[in-house]
Amino acid sequence: MALQLNKEMSTGVTGDYWKVTKVILEGEDECLVTVKLFKDSAARLASKLPLETLEYSFKDSENPCLIVEMDEANQNPFFLVYEKLKTLPEFAGALDV
Repeated sequence: MALQLNKEMSTGVTGDYWKVTKVILEGEDECLVTVKLFKDSAARLASKLPLETLEYSFKDSENPCLIVEMDEANQNPFFLVYEKLKTLPEFAGALDV
């Protein structure tokens, strides 16, 4: 499970494989998320260093992370988080891979 979306870094290197590496559930309505950009899926599988690491908190936003939503996501916080990420402008057009 990951997202595919191209991003060119300031160095000119391009990556397209976004992998959620950490989800912390806090209380009833907050998810803390770490997502990393890799050159591609092969780079991630080869344990290469990420090109970028981003952190998000879904709480008190237009798109909070509600525990009740876990039921709809079959108790899978990663599935829920990928769906939340795709609602953000920076992940518009991202594909599930």
